[in-house]
Amino acid sequence: MNPRGRTWLLLGAFISLAIAVLHVVIVFIGPPAYSFFGGERLARLAAAGSSSPAVMTLLLALVHGVFGIYGLSGAGLIRRLPLLPFVLLIIGGYYAFRGLSIVNQTLQILADPGSLPLRVLFYSLVSLITGCAYIVGTVKGLGWHQDPEDPSKLSM
Repeated sequence: MNPRGRTWLLLGAFISLAIAVLHVVIVFIGPPAYSFFGGERLARLAAAGSSSPAVMTLLLALVHGVFGIYGLSGAGLIRRLPLLPFVLLIIGGYYAFRGLSIVNQTLQILADPGSLPLRVLFYSLVSLITGCAYIVGTVKGLGWHQDPEDPSKLSM
């Protein structure tokens, strides 16, 4: 990958790693954190002493951590990982798809104010931004876009 998409991939990696850390923090805080982030069922299970919420949350932390590591690899900060462009696009698609729920959530809030906490919109917006960062960074990094500044690179 060339450095053109580096800033975008660093943004995606930073957000992914922050999400991973947040999931670890949620496990340590316990039921109040699960409740705040929308996991009422997980909060009840954690309050009852079940380890299932912690295991699931730590697995999510691991997944987001791997996403962050791939972002760092795409940005050139660490060695190139296997299937890098393909995996970066899958990660971007995952986040973008999750982020698109902002449309339905916005419509729901407009139709019934107070039906969802506004922070839910924030989570979707962060996902959408992260997905776009991975996708744009990958496309720019691979040179799949047309550069109007350099007519010799325009594809037909």
